[in-house]
Amino acid sequence: MILTELFFLVVYLSLVGGLFGVVSLLLSRVLKRALPLWFSLCGLTLYGILVLSPQVRLFSPQPEQRLPAFHMAALVWAMGCVLFLAYRVTQLLLAGKSLRRRPPCQNQRLLGLAAQCAQSLGRKRTPPLLETPLDAPISVAGALRPVLLVDAATLSLLTDAQLQAVLTHELTHIRRHHLLLQRVYDVVCAVHWFNPLAWLCREDFALHCETDCDAHALRSLTGSVTSGEYAQAILRLLELSACREAKTAQGLGALTFLHTKRRLGRILAKPAPWKKRLLAAGLAGLLVLALAFSAEFSRQHFYPYPAYSVGTESGAQ
Repeated sequence: MILTELFFLVVYLSLVGGLFGVVSLLLSRVLKRALPLWFSLCGLTLYGILVLSPQVRLFSPQPEQRLPAFHMAALVWAMGCVLFLAYRVTQLLLAGKSLRRRPPCQNQRLLGLAAQCAQSLGRKRTPPLLETPLDAPISVAGALRPVLLVDAATLSLLTDAQLQAVLTHELTHIRRHHLLLQRVYDVVCAVHWFNPLAWLCREDFALHCETDCDAHALRSLTGSVTSGEYAQAILRLLELSACREAKTAQGLGALTFLHTKRRLGRILAKPAPWKKRLLAAGLAGLLVLALAFSAEFSRQHFYPYPAYSVGTESGAQ
């Protein structure tokens, strides 16, 4: 009974979060709008937090009568959650074991520039730099204890300005807790594994993290690295990584060329402040509509149901 009711709540959350995700994907993928990270975080929240009308109750005082097929679906859902979570945890454990075998970086130039960039971002300590032969010459790993994975031989071909841009970008990922947020989204996807929109939104969220990282990294680099030099650093890194497409969106060279082209356009563009404010106001309006929809929709699917409100149930008895 508890499992069935929990599954009902997840289906409701998946519906509301999915509808919000459709709007977000339409804006970012079709209309090519650069959405702020807070809007994507709102989508993540709607997959995990119920927004109900104050007139309804989460659980009915009487046992709910569900179809046998719904009970079976709840059991399948629970098994899927366990499998997806177990798979993801296994991946993280294996990745952590691999990281512990990585030797520390001995390149003094890299270590010195990393310390300078960390200090400029207000970090008291520099994350460890570990040598790794990954496709991306530099990336971040570890949501709780982040480290920088670097290919010192490849990065040594960059200029100091390019290295400063690259290191600031990766350290900004850590400062903005992007990896931790993406691990939270992994849990959300495991819970909503039956909803393809959740997985699409998870992928889109990773791209929004890159855009958010670019904006904050450029802001911290003001006066030392221009937006043009920052974009050149990204292109140079793609060239040095032999244009290989990585499977995650944590590194500067991890996006496909289509996404990279769009990302570079956003880095070099200088939108008018009023356009940013107008977009933020429009997104806030969409969020309010989503919350209002969830609250109103809950009146149809949570106790007391509309039939009780109009007295139909008592009249039928």
